[in-house]
Amino acid sequence: MSVRGLLLLGYPLHAAGKPEKVRDDHFRRLTLPTLFVSGTRDSLAAQPDLRRSARKVKGKVSWCWLDSADHGFKPLKSSGRTLDDTLATAAEASVAWVEQLP
Repeated sequence: MSVRGLLLLGYPLHAAGKPEKVRDDHFRRLTLPTLFVSGTRDSLAAQPDLRRSARKVKGKVSWCWLDSADHGFKPLKSSGRTLDDTLATAAEASVAWVEQLP
């Protein structure tokens, strides 16, 4: 069985309260297509930091940013979205990405 891609849901780029200890050394060994699904308010992987780290991935990188969602994909109430909405968006993006893998 071969791996065709890597789906990362809410990748924890660093431990809570320890942004200086980035968990991305293994990214440079990734040569397969990778989809990052992450909230735009994820306290364990800020959008600019995750984008910067993902540049190390040698395979094609794709993104699904969940607007106003935190690490658990829960959106702000003010967004008008529910957790179910956000999870549905994550699931739909994941399925669409898997379906287009070679």
